Amino acid sequence: MKHVRRFVLIILTILVLVGAGLFRSEIAVDRLKDVYAPLPSRFVSVAGMDIHYRDQGPAGTSPLVLLHGAFSSLHTWEALVEQLGDERRVISVDLPGFGLTGPDPSGDYSMERSVEVLSLFLQRIHAFDSPNAQIHVGGNSLGGQIAWSYAATYPEQTASLLLIGGASGYNEFSSPPPVLFRYVRAVANMDLMALPLTRFTPRFLFRWNLRSAFGDAARITEELVTRYYQLLRREGNRSAVLARLLRSPVHDNSHVISSIRVPSLILWGEQDHWIPMDHALRFQRDIPDSRLIVLPGVGHVPMEEAPAESAEWIEVFLSETETDQVESLTTNSLLSTVSLPSSSGS
Repeated sequence: MKHVRRFVLIILTILVLVGAGLFRSEIAVDRLKDVYAPLPSRFVSVAGMDIHYRDQGPAGTSPLVLLHGAFSSLHTWEALVEQLGDERRVISVDLPGFGLTGPDPSGDYSMERSVEVLSLFLQRIHAFDSPNAQIHVGGNSLGGQIAWSYAATYPEQTASLLLIGGASGYNEFSSPPPVLFRYVRAVANMDLMALPLTRFTPRFLFRWNLRSAFGDAARITEELVTRYYQLLRREGNRSAVLARLLRSPVHDNSHVISSIRVPSLILWGEQDHWIPMDHALRFQRDIPDSRLIVLPGVGHVPMEEAPAESAEWIEVFLSETETDQVESLTTNSLLSTVSLPSSSGS
């Protein structure tokens, strides 16, 4: 009996020591702001949250709104925005439960709520001040799902749709799912232990996750790992991620996606191991006015791996879309001013 007690005590001691080594405390948002919210970062109060965003480029043009993926933040777009230059208005935002925005006080992380908050945010920052009162909405991964959901919900406000990197929409990820998703879902299955175990998020999990997301792991820097690692530890974010993954399963949404009628760019990494290429082909099939571009050697986050090439395709697409829309508006305007001959004889 004495030996059994000693064995149990040793096991418990090991578990405590290992647990202490893997436990990661939350980081206060004010501390993170000092590092991750330099100008042009701004904050705006929407739906009970102080939403972190950046609004760059000239006003008066239809903005490109960029939505990041799960476990990420608006910083994922920095290199791409720099490549796009200063001639286009670009809005990037930390979605509820991520980055510096933090958790949604409603606790609702459904896709309907995500679209609702995005709509309220865009109205609040006057995103529709351009002459045609429309936006180009784009997203990566989870952000891609929110983007196409927004385009399907508000077609009159959407000039075009951009799916930049594997977007959710049809069913779950490739098999096996990404490391952090497997970890969070495993934790969720532990019921009462779920919330405490979300604090056990060691740095190496983030490095593994990024290695599975990138086509070329050599592009992953320590600075990049640190950013993902620290921002997910923003107070409340890990619990929010758990809630989102539990409440927002991805089903086959073909019937919704096929209703989208705006010009759409599907920019996919050839080496995307998170969401397979057949999803890209389904998006292309289901969205009538769509174009698929595959980037060789690139993984799940082309805006981080290949920002210059991604920006080039995006600019070509947006320029062509805007030219077509201007020509259509001009034609309609001319037709509306044509005086038809009177049908009465005289």
